[in-house]
Amino acid sequence: HRWATDGESSERSGRPWPFIALGVLVVLGMIIGGTLWLGGDDKQPSALATFTPVVTQPPAAAAQPQLEDQVPPLPGLQHPESAAMSLARGLDLGLYPKEAAQVFSQHGVTQFVYRASSAGDTGFLGYAIPAENEEGAKAIVDYLREAAAAGGFVPIPADQAMVTGRNGDQRMDGTWYTSGKVAIVLWASQPFAKDKNELKTSLDNAVAVFKKALPPS
Repeated sequence: HRWATDGESSERSGRPWPFIALGVLVVLGMIIGGTLWLGGDDKQPSALATFTPVVTQPPAAAAQPQLEDQVPPLPGLQHPESAAMSLARGLDLGLYPKEAAQVFSQHGVTQFVYRASSAGDTGFLGYAIPAENEEGAKAIVDYLREAAAAGGFVPIPADQAMVTGRNGDQRMDGTWYTSGKVAIVLWASQPFAKDKNELKTSLDNAVAVFKKALPPS
């Protein structure tokens, strides 16, 4: 798509260029931040290296002690950081830009559950983000979906609830849904040269496990 230049708005999208840039960063943060370790090129730079985590917030709430137990693991070898953590910790790990953390915080999020894994050359990433209410969870999902679209990810024709896109030599599929007041985010990635149907099947299987544990609203 066309990137707006300095002082110019993206008229076709109706959104200013910073939002488009943020869309790229949110998607790359939630995928590169989660799957860069997955047997890929360790020399690949993080798109979020320039972000400085300076978010102040209340201590991680103890109101969701059972959520981590409800969130299933993703297929394959588990990322060592897969756990419940505060928003500030997620920023420290580069899992999302600070703008995304601010949106989460606006909807009452103080902590979330992070999952990441690798199965062969397929990487998986999942977030369970508890908001203060169902409306907040829906707003978070809408924000992430819009950011992905602004970042160039497009719906999969056979499944409009999923989006697909490319980052370097990786194909990435993602989806979102809400389970009560929890926003669920799931992504999978694999080498672009591989059959795209394999990636969708891998993500479908992971989504099915999550939906059994955390049913959609």
